[in-house]
This record gives sequence, structure tokens and C-alpha cells, in this order.
Amino acid sequence: MPTRNNRPAVQDRVIADIKRRKEVGFQRYGTFLTTFNGRDAARDGYEEALDLVQYWRQLLDEWAVIQPVVDAAIRWRNGLQNVGAARRQIALIEAVDGLIAAKDGGK
Repeated sequence: MPTRNNRPAVQDRVIADIKRRKEVGFQRYGTFLTTFNGRDAARDGYEEALDLVQYWRQLLDEWAVIQPVVDAAIRWRNGLQNVGAARRQIALIEAVDGLIAAKDGGK
């Protein structure tokens, strides 16, 4: 089950992408993609799928190199958050110690 968040809906982004591609196609070919347009849709689709698989392979290979760096950055950030939390805890302990010392008259 996906976790709800405030990110944009993927479907809305895909719709916007399709609208942009429609305009790119019109600018490039002077017409919109229609049926019975003289193209071999099966061949075109197959070749586009082959291109897609190559882009995915490229992305997977690049991500394999980038992912450890991203993981290290996240660990570093989390460590900084932990350091901040530890500093707040120390400050609280020191404040409580100061209150105790003041109550005891500095003994």
C-alpha cells in the first residue's frame, strides 16, 4: 500500500508530459499522431521500447554508482540530526543540573 504524501500525482505529471509530447510532435511533423498515418505503429513502438530498455539499463548502471553516495549522504545527515538531538539532551541535563545546584544552594 503506497504511503500518502503531498507529492504531485504521477498521473497528472504523465498527462502533462503527453501534452508536451503532442506539441513537440506537431512542431516536428506538422501534424498530430493519428491512426492510418502511413507509419508502421508496431515497428515504431517496438523500436521505442528497445530505446526505453537501453535508457533503463543506463539508469540502473548510473544508479548503482550514485546510490552508495546518496546512502552515505543520508547517513551523514541522520548523524547530524543525532548530534543535534544529543546536544539538546546535554543542554537539558545541564539545565536540570543547574536547577538542582541552585535548589541545593550550590552544594
